[in-house]
Amino acid sequence: MAEKNNERPWNFGSVATAVIWAIGLGLIGLSVSALFTSAPFGMAPKSLWYLSVIGLATCLVGYFGSHGGAKFGCAAAALFLGGGAHLWLTQPLWFPALTFNQDDPASWVMLTAIGAQSMVCLALFWQKVRLGPIMALIQTLGPVRITVFLLLSTAFSVSVMGYVPRQDFVTYAAQIIAGGCFVVLTVINIAALILHAPRATLKIAVPALVAIAFGASALLAWFAFQRLPHVQDEVAYLFQARTFAHGTLAISAPPEGLQTGLEFYLLTIRDDLWFSTTPPGWSGVLMIGVLVNAPWLVNPVLSAIIVWLAYSVAACLTTRRAAALAALLIAMSPWFLASSGSLMPHNTAIACILAAWRLLLARPIRTRALLLFALLAGFFMGWVFVTRQLDGVLIGLATAIWLLFQTGRPQRFMRVTAFCAGCIVTGSAFLFFNFILTGDALLAPLAEYLNTHWTHGANSYGFGPEIGPPEGWGGLDIRLGHTPFEGVINTANNIASTQFEYLGWACGSLALVTCLFLWGQPNRVDKGMIALSLLVVVAMFFYWFAGSFYIGPRYWFSLLFPLLILSVSGFDALSNRLQTLGVQPEAMQATLLVLCLFGLLVFTPWRGVEKYFGYQKYSPHYAEMRASGDFGNALVFIKQKAQFGSAFLLNDPGLPDDAPIFLRDLGEVQNARAIAVFPDRPIIYHAWEFSR
Repeated sequence: MAEKNNERPWNFGSVATAVIWAIGLGLIGLSVSALFTSAPFGMAPKSLWYLSVIGLATCLVGYFGSHGGAKFGCAAAALFLGGGAHLWLTQPLWFPALTFNQDDPASWVMLTAIGAQSMVCLALFWQKVRLGPIMALIQTLGPVRITVFLLLSTAFSVSVMGYVPRQDFVTYAAQIIAGGCFVVLTVINIAALILHAPRATLKIAVPALVAIAFGASALLAWFAFQRLPHVQDEVAYLFQARTFAHGTLAISAPPEGLQTGLEFYLLTIRDDLWFSTTPPGWSGVLMIGVLVNAPWLVNPVLSAIIVWLAYSVAACLTTRRAAALAALLIAMSPWFLASSGSLMPHNTAIACILAAWRLLLARPIRTRALLLFALLAGFFMGWVFVTRQLDGVLIGLATAIWLLFQTGRPQRFMRVTAFCAGCIVTGSAFLFFNFILTGDALLAPLAEYLNTHWTHGANSYGFGPEIGPPEGWGGLDIRLGHTPFEGVINTANNIASTQFEYLGWACGSLALVTCLFLWGQPNRVDKGMIALSLLVVVAMFFYWFAGSFYIGPRYWFSLLFPLLILSVSGFDALSNRLQTLGVQPEAMQATLLVLCLFGLLVFTPWRGVEKYFGYQKYSPHYAEMRASGDFGNALVFIKQKAQFGSAFLLNDPGLPDDAPIFLRDLGEVQNARAIAVFPDRPIIYHAWEFSR
């Protein structure tokens, strides 16, 4: 499979390069301009997104064509255009699946683009490889292992969760077959990239990756998430952060006449106190953003810190080169960027985990510094518990066991003691939080809330008919209660979701992890990451809810760093195998960069346009009207058909006299009770229907 030495590079002239760049940048500029002005030619957001994909593909051809790699540029362009067409045909919401509308001309255009991708990649592949090298490749990788790779990638290309409730296994089988076709096509596209890759060494600048992660997540937060919550959990976290910004854990309950109109999921009134029942760890961090009037910016800042910490921890565990590759993967991971653009708590937990690990991996000379670092690491790990209790227990316990078995490190028992002490100091904040709000340190407000609104113990781990919401959660929970069968389905769904969201590759985001098991030998660090991953997966098997409907498999988010390490090891394992066939490491690195750029520049914007923008009908409509002074200090009754959460999130927990109060419109009788509380305030009945 080695490239012929006498092959002349295919170069574009300066004029052709300038024309190609002008076309590409013009298309990108046209699509980006819609973010600030009205859409050109009345184009829909989805059409503008694909226009940017065409522009990016054109720029790839222009760039590599001017550097002697036009064929590599064509293969990269084929990946962008064909992969983008695949996403165009994908239903983007809870359980992504292919759709094709015969009456829609755009569907046929996208199918044509996929066909063009196939022909271009086959031509580029066949130009370099004939039957002999193909047989050598099969012999090197092993026909059985190649088959296993393709079958695993295909099996988890679609989530079974979308088909089990309605027993629609024929459609599921058709989706699996189509997914397998895209896996094979993408593998051929990757082979074409490898065969025509330039020989230049990839130099990864970690500070640039830190900036990319911050910039990409901030753009997502600003334009896609619109600096707003998009699920009820986020509204509750934001309410709690605002409560903390008032200097208290709970606000005095609103007057009784308002309480029904202010009811919202995860918020409760107890002992004349009004508070959010969510764990306080993330809200304590989010409070910083509230105080500077930019809560949407907290997670993007954390994303930059996480990329740097991921690189630093990986460098301690592996090599600087492997750490740089891990930083590349995380900085361009659509899953990570989605979490970083949202108002969900997972970035806080990951940042604290990585900070704790980095402190424990440090090698100070003095014993006092060694113990101090262990204590500080415990502080961070304890805050993981305050943020996400199960993650704190699992990761904290695994870390303590790892410390205990560090036989080559001095003062290991004292380090474990210091680490555990730090965990207890900060972790106990959650227990104090519980005691203050429920009167029982072991009874969390969230547990008390769900025990009251569902049934006692419904949100517990384990199996039984009483587990989960008593009325179910529709397609997100396939049947009432929780059984081992549902645990299997939830696990399969989370694998498929990770396969789709983690890197955004059509061949499967877990492809490199699979490569490690098929063609590599996991080292000691890899085995530790595998054990940690299994610990989380097995623990979540016993929980009734998969939680993948919004920003990917969020209950598995603590697997992110282990997946990075395993992906890099899988990449090295595959590279070593292919190197025996003459494939240079530089070709593999260039191909990996193109795949990561696809995740960053094609998949992530598609997610932003097609899913996150206006998700659950959350909109800045009410915020804009409030900012313009349209509501004054009125009682604003929101019709039920509108998204009440978009309005409710604007309520200051203290309900000040100079700000509007947004309430549900519950009918004349209940509304009159609310109006009687504030008879001097203006009354506004607002009806507005969300539209993308």
